[in-house]
Amino acid sequence: MLFRKLTSAIVALTIVAAPAAAQSASAGRSAEPAPAQSELGGSSTLLLVAAIAAFGIAVLFLTDKDEDQPVSA
Repeated sequence: MLFRKLTSAIVALTIVAAPAAAQSASAGRSAEPAPAQSELGGSSTLLLVAAIAAFGIAVLFLTDKDEDQPVSA
């Protein structure tokens, strides 16, 4: 019974102390501006055109009326 209470107390202390420790560790850091703009966030015009084309093709295939008559009657 004592071991269970001791374990519970240690877990509770850890849960309470973890955010405080994390906050004090990041207090010494300061934000700095990025040296250059990332090239990954460029224009997405080509991606937009490709998405619209894919959507149009999907709609075309999904709404295509299959009017072929079966061979066997």
